[in-house]
Amino acid sequence: MTPVDRRLLALLAPYRWRVVGAVACAAIAAVGMASYAFLAGPALRALVHGDSLDVGPMLGKALPVALAERLASGVIGTLPLLLIAAGAAKAASSAGFNILLPGAVAAAAADLRRLLHRRLVRADPEFFRKRPTGDLVSRFTGDVAWAESSASQVVVTLVRDVSQAVALVAACALLDLRLMVAAVVVVPGTLLPVRRFANALRGIGREQLAAQGQISKRVQQVLAGHAVVQAQGGEDHERARLARANEGLIEVMRRSLLWRAAFTPVMELLGVFGLAFAIGWAGRAVAEGSLPPEAVISFAAAALMLFQPLKALGNLGQQLAQLRAAADRAFEILDAPDAIADAPGAVALPPPAVVRLEGVTVRYGERVALQGVDLTFRAGETVALVGESGAGKSTVASLLLRFIDPTEGRVTFD
Repeated sequence: MTPVDRRLLALLAPYRWRVVGAVACAAIAAVGMASYAFLAGPALRALVHGDSLDVGPMLGKALPVALAERLASGVIGTLPLLLIAAGAAKAASSAGFNILLPGAVAAAAADLRRLLHRRLVRADPEFFRKRPTGDLVSRFTGDVAWAESSASQVVVTLVRDVSQAVALVAACALLDLRLMVAAVVVVPGTLLPVRRFANALRGIGREQLAAQGQISKRVQQVLAGHAVVQAQGGEDHERARLARANEGLIEVMRRSLLWRAAFTPVMELLGVFGLAFAIGWAGRAVAEGSLPPEAVISFAAAALMLFQPLKALGNLGQQLAQLRAAADRAFEILDAPDAIADAPGAVALPPPAVVRLEGVTVRYGERVALQGVDLTFRAGETVALVGESGAGKSTVASLLLRFIDPTEGRVTFD
């Protein structure tokens, strides 16, 4: 787990009970789905061979005695009721899941926006001088929206699809432990390439977000200074700058599309290899008489249903890479230090009666804006600072508001 993951979980922590409820709903829905696969084989056998069924030793131990006897003697009458019960439970729990989990993610994303807004409101002028407005807007809007979308996909996959995969594998185990082993063989083959793809896509995701931020920066600069651009005949120059930024984004997206285009076919091909092996093994076991045919039917149904959650788990690396890239850019804003920071344990000051500049010198790089200035300002006085451009009037105002600190000397209150 990366530091970004831990910070994301901390954002989700206040909504833990929604997540717990969603997990419970996902578990119930997964059991309902597994029931469909589990009942497929017995239903087919009952329709072919009549209204009776040998439930087998594993299922006979797992089910209540009365239900096992009912299935053995009257399967055709019982199966429709079981299917309806499984369908109703799955539908109700799926609805609860779709309300609880996305709602928790949306609330966490709203908290992240509030944290970013508070950080931007409290930032000092130097913070904004170092960062283009367009990039900050891109991070606040686009990156948080992308993080929210990716987070929804990640948590849905981790909760719903993992629950479904576990339930379907468990259904195979109830039928025959050998079938469970055959089903599990599919899983490692589909997950092996995930890390390689995830690392590549995370890097590309950060590049894509940065390229989008550059475009926002260029557009913001033109909109803010359009009169200057037109007055100096800079239209062609600005078009060229935007074209370069746009080409940079297209190049990143081209590489992203290549990786994504390769990802899904590779995962599907590995899954098909594993499934073909499992079905081939099960077919030989049926021919040898060591595995009942209805178990193979149920296994085939479970394996087909298992493909979708396994495919989603295979895509988890892509979604997680996008989430980490977007969240990391948002956290960079939260973690960026201010040039002007309060000392540890600083307390709020009451309105001062007197403010003094004592031997204050301020330098901007090599340029000296103020040198050895002593001034006193008393509450209720009206003070006019007069001087030519660059004399330091704005610098004095910035010192009083503590937008900057003096290079030398000090500013005292009362």
